[in-house]
Amino acid sequence: LEVQDTLRRGETLAALFARHGLGRDEVAGMASVLDLRRLQAGLVFLVRKAPHDSTAREVVVRAGPEQRVRLLQVADGWTTTSQAIAWQPEVLRAEGTIDRSLYEALDLSIADAVLGGPERMRLAWDIADVFAWQVDFTRDIQAGDRFRLVLERLVSEEGEVRFGRLLAAELRLSGRRLTAFRYTHGESSAFYDLIQSPIAYPFTI
Repeated sequence: LEVQDTLRRGETLAALFARHGLGRDEVAGMASVLDLRRLQAGLVFLVRKAPHDSTAREVVVRAGPEQRVRLLQVADGWTTTSQAIAWQPEVLRAEGTIDRSLYEALDLSIADAVLGGPERMRLAWDIADVFAWQVDFTRDIQAGDRFRLVLERLVSEEGEVRFGRLLAAELRLSGRRLTAFRYTHGESSAFYDLIQSPIAYPFTI
């Protein structure tokens, strides 16, 4: 039997566990991996029980984008493990016309199924950061301006999608063409325009 339970506002993990026949030892096991003070209302716990048994045999919680925690009953008690979530990168291209704002243009050009609203906002902020020294996005944008992008999105093993990195961008603003290409060396990254780029970038835009 598998059920989902959600941590309620103002509720402790002990209270949620009590609904499934679990006590202080099991809470302590979870606390060995999670900081219980940081648990937020709305966190979903997957609880597995044997048929006709009111006591959980296994509890799984997605503690964050990068971590899944599993509490499992074994012969001599309970064991707690932390598992890293695998995210696979995918390269996407997007383009569109800016009529009012960059975010609204991204909102119209990129579907929710491709990248959700909060992730499109992250993308918009990244573009604004890259061109911050060249473009005032509150004053320089005119109706009919265009953008083209190469970006990375990350897809989890459970099918979740989030924005990864901006890889290349082109803005055409009132006749000006601005370009930016990400160049990564080791653990550091920087953006270069089409003239300054030190390498032949593998994506054309």
